[in-house]
Amino acid sequence: DLDLAWFTGSRTGETISRITADAARMKGLMAEVTMRMPRQGILLLVYLGMTLWASWKLTLLVLVVFPPSIIAITLLGRVFRKRSHRGQERMADLASLLQESVQGIRVIKSFSMESRERERLDSVLEDFRQNEVSFQRFRGLAGPVSELIAVAVSGLLLFIGGRMILSGESSLTLGRFFVFMAAALSVMEPVKRISRGNAVIQDGMAAAERVRRILGLEPTVVEQPDPIALTGFREAIEFEDVHFSYVDGEKVLRGLNLRLGRGEIVALVGRSGVGKTTVAGLLARFQDPDSGRVTIDGLDLRSVAIASLRGLMGIVTQDTVLFNDTVRNNIAYGGLTSCRDPDDPGSDERVRAAAEAANALGFVMDLPEGMSTVIGEQGHSLSGGQRQRLAIARAMFMDPEILLLDEATSSLDAESESLVQEAMERLMSGRTTLLIAHRQSSIMVADRIVLLQDGLARDTGTHEELVRRSEEYRQLYGSGFRGSNG
Repeated sequence: DLDLAWFTGSRTGETISRITADAARMKGLMAEVTMRMPRQGILLLVYLGMTLWASWKLTLLVLVVFPPSIIAITLLGRVFRKRSHRGQERMADLASLLQESVQGIRVIKSFSMESRERERLDSVLEDFRQNEVSFQRFRGLAGPVSELIAVAVSGLLLFIGGRMILSGESSLTLGRFFVFMAAALSVMEPVKRISRGNAVIQDGMAAAERVRRILGLEPTVVEQPDPIALTGFREAIEFEDVHFSYVDGEKVLRGLNLRLGRGEIVALVGRSGVGKTTVAGLLARFQDPDSGRVTIDGLDLRSVAIASLRGLMGIVTQDTVLFNDTVRNNIAYGGLTSCRDPDDPGSDERVRAAAEAANALGFVMDLPEGMSTVIGEQGHSLSGGQRQRLAIARAMFMDPEILLLDEATSSLDAESESLVQEAMERLMSGRTTLLIAHRQSSIMVADRIVLLQDGLARDTGTHEELVRRSEEYRQLYGSGFRGSNG
């Protein structure tokens, strides 16, 4: 439910650590609070009741000793929580580093940086080890401290109780004294278990605080009550005096005005960081403008149902994301639930048609199990061009009315680029398209080109018009748009 910006600004490993390791510690906390602690508390009350029956005077002596014990356990508990929290942060660092290293293993090996990454891992592990050893030392103190208190109390009770019996000035008999001692010594066992359980509780509380930070977050992109459900797109998308910043005081867009008519292909060009990807993100409502508004057929996007808005869109980015699933399920991802409906006999034909339109059917049918081939994490068994064509097929399967294309042929070889470009042109045909262009070849298919500069649409027109009147565009075009992505 959280905004896309939160995920891009958070470490994946730390998020995984909170979901797995912290949740496991919270399980220990719940077991202590709901089962073990209540049982030990009941036993403690039973044994105290027996000591009161045997000798209320000696029971008062036991109760006098309890406050120092509780104070000691409380102080240890504070140390437990602080060190446990620190240990969980180190575990999150370790998870983040491992995730980063596994994802970047090709780069690590390409630059022969295995030793450096090993040193980074050793450093994080050493921090974790030192903190864990320190935590376990303090945790180990809980038992000995309670044992020491038990021995001291037992000796004091034997001395005072023996004097009371020998003096004959008390109603305490030898039999009652034995009952009292048995109950008093039994009291210490629940106390010790409560002390050890307190360490588990403090560990779980530290984990709960970290989890609560996520659970307490609220998304900034939210739907209004009773949002309007879009059923189609008829006229135009408009950006009206849109201002936007990722960081306060650092505006990316400074009053952008832009219109996309139905069926129009509009290419955005500009230097790195000028806000092209931001424009696409605002249209998909991954974020909201600081001021101004984005509309579709005159409706402010903040007033429409987010799912219905994105249901009109197909998005193909430069960073292709595929799942560790079959080719078929990756293509049909956006309509996977309906596609698995046994009453939908045309679903396989739709998947096949989408793959064929994306120039992907040929290589898919050459895979060991065709459409049922599992392509591995991020589609690692496929080439870059094949992954891009599957992403295009996924968009085609949904038959969207609006396309957001972060043109994705810049890193492909000539043959793959030609196939992907042909598939993209087929995908754009008859659809309203916002194209983030990185290469000269992409802009030639656009009906209109918009030059973004300083957070504004500085100029708009055909390629020939912009070459004739815009120095900035001529420089970009002359450089082949190198470094213009962003």
